[in-house]
Amino acid sequence: MRYISEKRSLPWGEVKEYAERLGVTTYWSRLIRGYSSGMKKKLMLLTALSPDVESYILDEPYTLLDKEAVRIIEEIIYEKIKEGRIVLLATHILTGIEKYVKGFAILYSGRVLAKYPGGLAEVPVIIECRGKNPIEIEMEALKLNPSKIEIMEDNIRIYGQKTHQLEELIKRYGCVESVDLASIYRELVKT
Repeated sequence: MRYISEKRSLPWGEVKEYAERLGVTTYWSRLIRGYSSGMKKKLMLLTALSPDVESYILDEPYTLLDKEAVRIIEEIIYEKIKEGRIVLLATHILTGIEKYVKGFAILYSGRVLAKYPGGLAEVPVIIECRGKNPIEIEMEALKLNPSKIEIMEDNIRIYGQKTHQLEELIKRYGCVESVDLASIYRELVKT
């Protein structure tokens, strides 16, 4: 990593910070050929995510990783997005990062089945609300004819199509909207 850092003119402190977050530094005294597949994957992701560039292309970043490593990679990706970077993610594993999607394309058997923006007239969404009164939010949501509602303690998820009324509910209760990629994918490949 020092060699890569020097070759790419990357600040060593930042590279080391990511390495510590991913737990890679504990293996630096060992030869890479002795690393597990998951540790090799972390090292590759560290190499890809360390540079300060405009965009990142990650192909199946979650494979071979444990839950904690997936969480850390998502944190790093989210930090990049918040900084205004573009992150192109090719994955079949939906982990929650899809909440931050601004556009997507769904590929199946080498064909683009759907893309957004531009290809879908209606996009299913998930509205997530946290509040002291999820029952009140549920009663309001039921008036909008959602496809599904889930309540978990003070968290409520509303699945449905994006409408003006749904946008009003989002504003009123301070909810967060994300594209329901899982539903889109299931609908497109059910044949």
